[in-house]
Amino acid sequence: MKVGIVWAGSPTHKADRYRSLTAQAVMPRLITPGVQLYSLQKEPRPSVLAGLAPDVIDLVPRLGDFADTAAAFDLVISVDTSVAYPAGAMGRPGLDI
Repeated sequence: MKVGIVWAGSPTHKADRYRSLTAQAVMPRLITPGVQLYSLQKEPRPSVLAGLAPDVIDLVPRLGDFADTAAAFDLVISVDTSVAYPAGAMGRPGLDI
């Protein structure tokens, strides 16, 4: 199963502290046999991604638009960000965390 995940929104959003999580708070709970996790997180801190490897593949450098972001996954897990909306519109199951 391929699962795309976004754990934080824009840090400049006025309500970001109410909608964003840390990768460390989310990822360890999602690492499961048979599931490959893909980070869809825009502009993560390099230290965060280094701490997640090899369990999580960073796809952001290869993504072009929202269709790319949602199309390749069996499930998209996201905080309240723009990634959740096209995933739902494309009929992908999702979980808003």
